[in-house]
Amino acid sequence: MNYQAYEGTTGAPDGLKELHLAAAYLQPQVSESDSTDQPLNDFQRAQYKLWSGLRARGNPWLITDFISAGTPMYFADVLYTRRRKTFDDRVRRRELPTCPPQNEEQDHAEETEPAYSYCCRGRDVLYDGAPFAVVRWTNLWFPHRPQRFGVLGDWFGGPLQPLFGPGIRDVPVSGNGWKRFIPGYIHALYFKFPEDQSPDSVRQRLRQALALEEVGLSPTDDQVSSALCLLAQAGFNAEAVDAAYAELIDPRRSVPDGSVQEWLESLTRSRVACLIDDLRRRQSRGGDGGAHLVEHTERDRATWPSGGVLPSATPAGRPAAGP
Repeated sequence: MNYQAYEGTTGAPDGLKELHLAAAYLQPQVSESDSTDQPLNDFQRAQYKLWSGLRARGNPWLITDFISAGTPMYFADVLYTRRRKTFDDRVRRRELPTCPPQNEEQDHAEETEPAYSYCCRGRDVLYDGAPFAVVRWTNLWFPHRPQRFGVLGDWFGGPLQPLFGPGIRDVPVSGNGWKRFIPGYIHALYFKFPEDQSPDSVRQRLRQALALEEVGLSPTDDQVSSALCLLAQAGFNAEAVDAAYAELIDPRRSVPDGSVQEWLESLTRSRVACLIDDLRRRQSRGGDGGAHLVEHTERDRATWPSGGVLPSATPAGRPAAGP
């Protein structure tokens, strides 16, 4: 799937250069609470930009976020390879994916600059071991206490940056009251607190990682402006909704009356994001064929709600959210 693109596409996808630059500035987290550093924010923004660039070129990849909760991957070097040296060797051979990915030509090049792609038919293509070039990784866990040899909390979860790379956002969960200190068994309770809305609860951390607070909001001014511009470039009437808009609307619904701006402002932020995505892909393939249905594309994104948020709609302190 990594090589799929519209016929005639050449060069590098939008965002690849930014990802290489952002990855070069990544540093491991200093402490458990340090999960909002600027280099990591920049890296995750670049990941989403590259995902958007691939989608605009016709790549069907939908996933932008991977969230682990209390995962025993914390012990991957022991459970999988039994020795840290063996684990590190497999990472260097690109047998195990990391975030950011290992360099594609690391074994043959002296340069240390990130390189996650190769040239195929005149275009830059992500290599097979680089899924986390476009998929942002957030890791949640209930820390064990005391921190060293502690028995309270989750015995199996922990930070993943030391094993899988500094591009992971490690987030220790310090909410959910005394229950987070239940020895061992708390590992099975990550999704047992649906009503707890305290700032550091699992529920809130999941919502932040998926940008669920953005679902259902009205589109931003930037989104409406972008959509109007793209509609005009695609040959649609940018002033009033007419019969041509039927291809952008679920056939079970009638074409609305009124101005295009009013119609766009009546949609949700995620639906306008889907429309912009479709129009950009239509533009990339030279305008042949109609845009996909907005509603159909939104259903495709049901499993990745952060995909409905464009970078311009991102709240402060949250990396550009995407699928």
